[in-house]
Amino acid sequence: ESSQKLRRVTENKAQSSSPVKSKSNVRVVGTFNNVPISYVPPSSTDGGLHSTAHCIGEHFHDRAWLHRSCEYRNICFDTEEKDFVLFRSPMEVSLADAMNKHKMVQNGLLTVSSALNTSVSLGGINAFWGSDQSALEWAPIIRNEELTEGYYLLPQGTVLLPFHSFAAMNIGHLFWDDLLPIYSLIDMFEMIPDMTTLMPLRYTLKHRERALWATCDLRDQTLRECKQQFKKVLPLIGVDPKIMRSTEDSILNITDNSEASKSRYICSSKGAAGMGVLNDHGFKTHGWNKGDYEYSYNAGRGSVFNRFRN
Repeated sequence: ESSQKLRRVTENKAQSSSPVKSKSNVRVVGTFNNVPISYVPPSSTDGGLHSTAHCIGEHFHDRAWLHRSCEYRNICFDTEEKDFVLFRSPMEVSLADAMNKHKMVQNGLLTVSSALNTSVSLGGINAFWGSDQSALEWAPIIRNEELTEGYYLLPQGTVLLPFHSFAAMNIGHLFWDDLLPIYSLIDMFEMIPDMTTLMPLRYTLKHRERALWATCDLRDQTLRECKQQFKKVLPLIGVDPKIMRSTEDSILNITDNSEASKSRYICSSKGAAGMGVLNDHGFKTHGWNKGDYEYSYNAGRGSVFNRFRN
C-alpha cells in the first residue's frame, strides 16, 4: 500500500509545477542586495506558492551529501531566519509522508530526486578540516505549506545561489574552489541560457563558535581580503560585485513602506546549491600529499573548463 501511494503521488507530482508567474499587479518596491524586487500581494498568489527540487549525485552512502547537487524552483530567502526556504505543496506533503513510511527509505535504499529536504554541500571541501567538514552539510528550511502571504520577487531570470567560500582570500582558491564550482553548478542544470542575473549569496555557517580553518569568516582580516578579491574577480563571470553579500549582511531596501507591502521572504523562480565535488581537486589536498597524484580528478571535464574559461 505504501509503495502504491508513493508511486501515485510521484506520478501526480511530475505533472504539477507552480513556478513564479508574472503578475499584472506586481510592482517594484525596492531592492535586495541592489537587485530590484517587486511585491506580490497575497491576492496574487493563486492559491499559494510552492517549491520544487531536482537533485542529482545520490550514491546512498553516509557522505552522499558531498556529491549531491540540486536545482530549485521558487526558492526564497528568509530575512528573519537568514536562511533559504522551500514551501511544500499539498502533493509534496503527501509524497514526504509516503516516503517516510516506506521501508526502503527507512533502510536508506531509496531516495526521490525531487525531495525538498535533500542535503548538499554548500561548498568545496578542505581535507584539513577533518570532522568539521560536516559543517557544510545543508538543506533549505522546509515549510509544510504553500506560501499564501505576500512576498518580494526577484526579476525573472535571476538564479539565487547559496554557497560557502572555500578560501576566497587566496586567488587560486577563489577561481578553482568557488567560481569553478559555481559555474559547474549552473552549467549542469542548463541555467545559463535563460539566466539574466546570477546572484551568489555567501553563506555564513550557523551554530558554530568559530568559522572553519582558513575561510573568509575566520578573522576580520581574512573577511576583508575575501571581499576585496570578490570585488576584483566577480565581473569576470558577469556578476556585479555590489549584488554579492552574505546571508548575515544582505540588505533589503524597501522604498515603498506601506503596510501592504511588507514580507520576510525574497523569492526567486530559480536557485541551485551543492558544490562539494565540483571544484578542481575534490577531496585531495591540493598536491600537499603524494597520494594526490595517484589519479586524475578532472578527467572528462575539458569542455566544462573550456566554457568556464571563456
